[in-house]
Amino acid sequence: MMKNSPLLVIVLVLASIFPALSQPSQAYEIPFQIRSGRVHFEARVNGAGPYNFMFDTGAEGMGRADTRLVQELSLPYEGRGVNDDGVNRSTIDLVRIQSLSIGSLSRGDFIVSSRDYNRSERAGGLLHGIVGRGFVEGFLVIISYPTNRMLLYRDASLRPEAEGVLTYTGGYRAPVKAGDLEFLARIDTGSSLTMHFPLEAADLLGVSDLRSVGIGSRANTEFQLLAGTIRRPIGVGSVQVEELEVLFSAKARMVNVGGRFLSRFVLVLDPRNKRLALVGSLADALQKIAPGDEQDDSGTR
Repeated sequence: MMKNSPLLVIVLVLASIFPALSQPSQAYEIPFQIRSGRVHFEARVNGAGPYNFMFDTGAEGMGRADTRLVQELSLPYEGRGVNDDGVNRSTIDLVRIQSLSIGSLSRGDFIVSSRDYNRSERAGGLLHGIVGRGFVEGFLVIISYPTNRMLLYRDASLRPEAEGVLTYTGGYRAPVKAGDLEFLARIDTGSSLTMHFPLEAADLLGVSDLRSVGIGSRANTEFQLLAGTIRRPIGVGSVQVEELEVLFSAKARMVNVGGRFLSRFVLVLDPRNKRLALVGSLADALQKIAPGDEQDDSGTR
């Protein structure tokens, strides 16, 4: 018996949800692998590759390049910039990329920051670079963790009245509920953690079983991590879990929702309208989007 391909399944789901005359245009479909909760895919840089890149909503701009990639491709040096990891800042090299392609989507001629992203051993091998949130500006993005597919639409948007659709502020900051408490949280696909809270939130949440689980790190900061279980419902948009082991640290400034939590669900990002949704399935995600006007995006092919 013939089996349907993942692309055919997605097309059939689309056809069953959208009216025949009001479907969004064909999506860019990008297969990915989940490694430590993070989204990894093959990318081509200046026509060379494939290279291992990661999608990181916590990274502003178009992306990042590892120093090994810079050396291998002789990417032109463009000066120095500032890297802010949410706690500390540092200066960092800037380089120019002529083209970056993931799947059939290609964007070109932009500057990215560069540093060594492989100082410690990474699950899944060498990381050559990062695709930042600027790369997907102008698209509606569906990250379907259960099917290992990312879909990008130029002419669709999240319906604001749909259940669980959240409005976010800069850097994908949206509300997260823990029982009757609400926190502003960063939705961070580049984090390998579940959720990371400021240490002072432990008392508010009634978490008393804290234990040390080692050292965490960001670009410019190391911090002691403490683990504990929140024994009350935790909700993000349409999804809710009854209890969850999370991490706390004294250096955290706000809640961070990481890949090990997000990868249980389907994440929908609508940068044009500053909306996002976290839902249980691809079908749920597609029911929350509507066709919209196609936006001009001259840097995209």
